[in-house]
Amino acid sequence: MAENINDDAVDDYESEDEETKANRTMFVSNGLDQKVLIEIKPANLTKQVELRDHHMAIGAGGGPLDAHLKLEMSRGGAALEMYKTELQLQTVAPHATWRIRPPGKSVRKGKSALSEETLQIVVSIEEAGTSDRLELGHCLLAPGEGVVVVEINGERIVEQLQKKRVFRSQKMWVNNQGVSRDPHQDLKPRRRCNVCRFMQL
Repeated sequence: MAENINDDAVDDYESEDEETKANRTMFVSNGLDQKVLIEIKPANLTKQVELRDHHMAIGAGGGPLDAHLKLEMSRGGAALEMYKTELQLQTVAPHATWRIRPPGKSVRKGKSALSEETLQIVVSIEEAGTSDRLELGHCLLAPGEGVVVVEINGERIVEQLQKKRVFRSQKMWVNNQGVSRDPHQDLKPRRRCNVCRFMQL
């Protein structure tokens, strides 16, 4: 459901999937110099457990001057089952981006679908020298949305990412005000980041 990626993997993922599926991917970008801990709270899912009943009937009638053909088709309802996912934990490395592929909208072909339109995540970090966690924010993410964790004036905050535009690559470091939070934007060419070892080309 979730995986850690680098910047170059986004375009590859979008080209291998349909545009509608790519629009549903959620992102968490970590602009801090330390790892970020993500909790995905349990979500309600719906799954089709039985196939629909199908009925088809064909009939013919009438005389030689009044012949007719009758065709009937009907489809029954599908039995659905609701269940909860387990709590999921994930760490996002410094200056890395993590993507979440939520379940689709359809329950056809045995696939599960979200009962609600959002996933609840909790963003936190480990306090220096302890195993205690400092919560930075509780977020409700709908498919296609994302957040970026940054430090501004010594304060660590969680900002909403700019929504992906149709037929465009997702900007994983641009907040909803259009401001880039990319930790490497001021890195000079052929210099390596001291935190994540990324090299600007």
